Amino acid sequence: MLRGLRDGAPATMYSSDEARDGDIAVLATATPQEVLARLVAGCASLAEVLDVAAGLAPGTTFERTPGGRLMPANDVAHLRLREVEIHHADLGAGYSASDWPPTTAMAFLHDDAQRYAGPGFHVVATDEPARWAFGSPGTDAPTVSGPLGALAWWATGRAAAPVVSSTTGTLPSLEGR
Repeated sequence: MLRGLRDGAPATMYSSDEARDGDIAVLATATPQEVLARLVAGCASLAEVLDVAAGLAPGTTFERTPGGRLMPANDVAHLRLREVEIHHADLGAGYSASDWPPTTAMAFLHDDAQRYAGPGFHVVATDEPARWAFGSPGTDAPTVSGPLGALAWWATGRAAAPVVSSTTGTLPSLEGR
């Protein structure tokens, strides 16, 4: 995508959501060595063009998929960090969202709160002085609370850890994010 912007031939991040999901399914069957090789190659490829993002005009966007959501081109480094951190934790190989640096987990919660378009609720970290509004919560809106990493993991659409709770007893649906 960055090469396309640099070369005047805009490209999407993925050809389709189905293609992305298929690629993930294939990679899920790969050996650890294959996953590592792909990660190293992807990082090298990104490093070759990451400086392109810094030189783009403010407000430059790209499509995630053809006709899909427009995303800020200068967010590519953050998007890559998000993908690597989330999928690293997805592996279940001794690294979890609780290992994410607080600033990373807070940035992910900020992202997910901004994208959320459902009924409003508050999110409050119990281990950091941090709070987010998902949607447009009223004064009687539920509050979801828990440790920062567990909240960020849940907000990505993953299953909530038992340490994440809601004042209503039921966690809000994250559909619409």
